[in-house]
Amino acid sequence: MNKGKIVAVDTPLRLSEVTRDFRGVKVTLLGPAEVAVGLLETVEGVKSVVKVEPEEEYTTIQLKVDDEESAMITIPQRLKSNGIKLIGIQRALPSLEEVFIRLTGEEVGT
Repeated sequence: MNKGKIVAVDTPLRLSEVTRDFRGVKVTLLGPAEVAVGLLETVEGVKSVVKVEPEEEYTTIQLKVDDEESAMITIPQRLKSNGIKLIGIQRALPSLEEVFIRLTGEEVGT
């Protein structure tokens, strides 16, 4: 809903699916990202590293990929075989705020 008008009706997941700009995965791993980023860039099907978000004890890396399902199988295997501890991997979906902006062309609260 934007300015009293319904812009879209669907579940948050479906709205995220139809408005996202690219296919990607988010990888969360233990420790610093330097070695992992270089390694992930060489995985077949990985197009690019979109964002690296370092935290105190872990790092989240967002990747643009050709095929999410394939990436969610090959990436954990590659990390494990190189001694990098994976915490989790999931499809990269836009936030509801990003969905709103995409659907309305306006920032939230404007």
